[in-house]
Amino acid sequence: MPHISRMLLVAAFAAVPLAAVASAQSFAELEARLEAHPSLSALGYDAEADRERAVASTALPDPVVSLGINNIPIFDPSFDSYLPTNKAVGIRQQFPSFAGREARAGEARAMSAQTEAVRDARYAALRAELIAFLADKTRLTRQRSLAEARNAKYDELVDIVEAEIDAGRPAVYRLAEIESERAEVSRTLVDLDRQEAETDARLIELVGLVPSTGLPPLTERDWSGAALEFHTVRVADAAVRVTDYGIDEARA
Repeated sequence: MPHISRMLLVAAFAAVPLAAVASAQSFAELEARLEAHPSLSALGYDAEADRERAVASTALPDPVVSLGINNIPIFDPSFDSYLPTNKAVGIRQQFPSFAGREARAGEARAMSAQTEAVRDARYAALRAELIAFLADKTRLTRQRSLAEARNAKYDELVDIVEAEIDAGRPAVYRLAEIESERAEVSRTLVDLDRQEAETDARLIELVGLVPSTGLPPLTERDWSGAALEFHTVRVADAAVRVTDYGIDEARA
């Protein structure tokens, strides 16, 4: 018994950190937290880098300045002997094809737009995952309430059967049936604990806490028939534009 008590205490203290992060949040606040997800931040940095590269692609290369001395004697250095020694200063500036620079800049802008499309698709996937986990939390709460209510009914049933036994009725076998069904309920509660721990861990990974937030209002949307309403199509369309600018650069 002392060993079991210690195990229960350990389990209780292990559950404290997870319960401590549970917080009441509106769904709009959860969406704002989701915007700061590391995968979305990384894609945002990639898009910004491509935009900066687009600006740099239109600039001219840095000029090259060269200094030199010609015909200087090695053993008798001077600047007044034949052949005359002279000093040279040179400045060189390359002017790459304007069409090529524009094509490279357009390709970088298209890559930035493609990364933004990937980021939008990623955010939509994370948001759907968040809603699914909130739905799981609601489901687990309801299932736990039903299981606990079922346990309470078994307690009442045990009292009734014990009263029948005390009255001399042969109902002992019913106690075994009740305990068997009660064990099934206990297994269900343990499985619900496991599912809840997994769901809470995924919620912490998504938004940094375990929210006690209900499901947001879900409405059906009619498809207009435009293919670009789908994130995958928008990403593919942006990839086509990147390829087009690559062809323009090769031609230039």
